[in-house]
Parts: sequence; C-alpha cells; structure tokens
Amino acid sequence: MAETIRPVHENKIDLDEIMKLAEDLVVGQNRLHQLSQKLKMRMAEETTEELGQIAEHLTYVIHGLQESVLKAKRLPIATILDDLPLLAEECSRDLGKEVSLRIEGENTQLDRDILEAIAEPLRELVRNAIKHGIERPETRQGQGKRREGTLRITADREDNQVVIRVKDDGVGIDTKSVIRLALSRSLTTSEEAASMTDREAAELVLHPGYHRGEGGGLKAVRTRVESVQGLIDIDTAPGQGTSFRIQLPQTLELLFGVLVLLGRHIYIIPRSAISEIVEADYSDIRSQDGRQMYPLQHRNLPIVWLHAQYRIPRVVKATEKVPLVIVGSAERRVALAVDEVLWSQDVRMRLLGSYIGKSEGVAGMAILSGGKPAMIVDVAAITALHAGRSDRTDAR
Repeated sequence: MAETIRPVHENKIDLDEIMKLAEDLVVGQNRLHQLSQKLKMRMAEETTEELGQIAEHLTYVIHGLQESVLKAKRLPIATILDDLPLLAEECSRDLGKEVSLRIEGENTQLDRDILEAIAEPLRELVRNAIKHGIERPETRQGQGKRREGTLRITADREDNQVVIRVKDDGVGIDTKSVIRLALSRSLTTSEEAASMTDREAAELVLHPGYHRGEGGGLKAVRTRVESVQGLIDIDTAPGQGTSFRIQLPQTLELLFGVLVLLGRHIYIIPRSAISEIVEADYSDIRSQDGRQMYPLQHRNLPIVWLHAQYRIPRVVKATEKVPLVIVGSAERRVALAVDEVLWSQDVRMRLLGSYIGKSEGVAGMAILSGGKPAMIVDVAAITALHAGRSDRTDAR
C-alpha cells in the first residue's frame, strides 16, 4: 500500500528552481528575438537569419524543458487514494456499518502540490459519507436496499481539468432540515429559501457559518479545494445518496484561463473556477438590499464589477448587454461583470514577488504573447469578499 503523499522538500525545491530558470530563459529568448528584428536593418540577411533560427531553437528547447518539469511534478492520484480503503474499513467497523469502497481513475495525474492540498479533504469526505450518509445495515434492509452501502470515488480528466467525485448511495441530505438551520443562523433569507432547489439547499452545508463544532470538516474541505483554484459542488437525492464533485486544475504552474477585458487591461480568470458565462441584459439586473443582483437558476447572484475591484475606469457602452462570468460554488457564487470575454488559453502562472506585496483580489500574473503582462483573478478571495456583502456599484 502506498503511503499518503508527503512533501519531499529537496526534490520539490529543485524542480521549482528549474522552472524559474526556464522562465528566465524565456525572457532572454524574447530579448534575443527582438534584437534579431532590430539588426535586420543594419546587418547582412544571412547573419540575422541565423540569429532568428537560434532564437526559434531556444524556444523549442525551453518549451520542452518546461513540459518535462511539469511532467515530473505530476503524480497519479492513487498516491493519496491508496490508504482510503483502510480508512473506510475502520470507520465502518467503528460505526457498525457495512460499506464497500470503489475507486476508479486512480491513474489520473495531478500536480504534486495539488495532491498534497486535497489529500485530507478526500479523507474527510470519506469519513463524512460513512458517518452521515450511509445507513446502518438493518435500516438499509428495511428500505429495500442492500445491507452493504457503496461509496464510490472517481477521478477523470475533463478538458484541461481533473474532476473527482465522492458519491454514496445513502440517505441523502435532508434539505428541509438544512434550510431550517440556515435560516436560524441567518445564512439565507426566507425569500431565497422558498425558491431553492435541493442542490442549492444542500450546498449550504459548505457555508462557514453552518457548522459549529462537529461537522466543521466540510468547511475545511472547501477552503482547501479553493486554495488550489478548485471548485466543490454537491448533488443529493433523498434516499438515493449524495455526490461531492471537486473540479481542479491539473497544475498550478500552467493555468488554463479565460481572458477578459477591463477597459484596456487584460485579466485572466481560472477556467476551473467558472461554472458558466452569460450575456446579461441590463434590464435583468435587480437591486436587493442595496446590492446589484442577477437572477440565475432561481437564485439571485451578487454582481461584482471587476472595474471597481481593480480601480479601472469603466466606459459605459451603448450595448444593452453585459458579459457576466459566474464563479464560485454553493452560496459563494457571484457574477463577475467585465467589458468583454476574449478567449481561453494556457498561461504560465507566476506569483507576485514580495517586493510587490499582496494585492487584494490578485492570485498572480502571467506573461502573454508579445510580453504583455496580465493579472490573474483570485476568485476565492473575491467571492469571500463580495458574496456576503453589499456591492453598491452602479450598473450603468
């Protein structure tokens, strides 16, 4: 049985240093290419052509080096799944339950840093499913179910992301009880609760204020998932079970992002944090308790104008529509308003240096083609900041 993944600082530092050196080589290669373009007007064509070929060869070599480092940092998810059968067996025995754990997709690969971040959340979800989801054998038998409950963990690649599902065939989440508790703790309003689907109500269990004491592990699960630019959602059905869906990027260095325009500035929103993108009519934007809201799937989502977040002047256009990028999960979903959604692409994510300092709402930066920098939106920070408070920025 493989051991739970542990940091190996010597190897990890070496790989990170190699990646930084490769990025420095990219900067040098770009300068070499620019120099070759300048020299075309002053030197013989053969000389500048040879210089251009050297620059192109360096591009090829550096790209291969970066890919090799990223590949070396990826490990199969089995690295953190192999000890879960023993955990499930121990929990089942302690609680007097019969549970069969099935794992699929264990060869799916993820960046080592991401695996380290989600190892404990997966253990918590297994414990939670056995303790609160799967019924005792006699109860299941009385309901016409097999005495043995089934807990299934699957990992699959979807586009440029990895999706992990933890699904049980237990009792499901009692959404009416969840809503009652959420109302008593002012986590939602009666108006919102009346229109909630079972799925939306179930996701209230991820709210930081829902659990006090026991059960707080689910709050920690979401915190850890969001720390690596991931999303977590819940789907449940009474008497049929509950499924937790975790959506993750494959690596933290190579980010698959959606480029958006704010004025003349380009920002990048991690694709793994986006649930959908809509073109909203200004007439659909509502005001609720001083906040601007957009109705989506029977729920009003707070609108965050990224212009205001990053202090970028916004020019009002003649169009009656505004692009909204829906991000976050559960009650932390918000609609990010932008000027234009451009395209999606892979970018190399770089953390902001200590000499720049912490910038609220910025997770890092990337260098686009042509050497133009673009800031990466810190979705977790923005949703935590805006989902539960008023956003009084005018819509037009």
